[in-house]
Amino acid sequence: QFDRVFRTLKQLKDEGRRMTLCEGFFLPAWLMPEQGRLPADKHDELIESIAAFMVRAREVYGVTIDYFEFNEPNGILQLSPDGLAQLYKRLSARFSQLGITTRLLPASTDSPISAVEYATPILLDAQVRPLVHAVDYHSYGAEEQPDIVFERIAAFAKSYGLPVSVTELG
Repeated sequence: QFDRVFRTLKQLKDEGRRMTLCEGFFLPAWLMPEQGRLPADKHDELIESIAAFMVRAREVYGVTIDYFEFNEPNGILQLSPDGLAQLYKRLSARFSQLGITTRLLPASTDSPISAVEYATPILLDAQVRPLVHAVDYHSYGAEEQPDIVFERIAAFAKSYGLPVSVTELG
């Protein structure tokens, strides 16, 4: 069912574009119950589905995904910062087992306010930290935030030697 997606990814990769795969906005129904929270007992299935997607893209279509993010973990997935860090730890271990070289975007939160809060436990994890590409966030409500919010993000990213990336504009 994803052949069209894989073919499009291949075309974009052949054009020299970087690929970011985000999970969370369109999760399959079997992963999401009615209340909209990603249940802990589905984490293994989620990790395996992401890994299977990455392996198929690489082995069948020759496409390596550059970056991965859980889209707005503080929104649709309703994950805490520590819950997201644990999920990334398990995902990065699975990537390593499969030789997947995809880098991680740790926050992808729905506003700049929560970027540091979500990125901190991920960047503190010695196993996951080397896979992190940037400190990221979505810009919803950014125009209403004081400069100190952005200064905090910049200082935090700099302390880890990482760039800042705004992965969704709004």
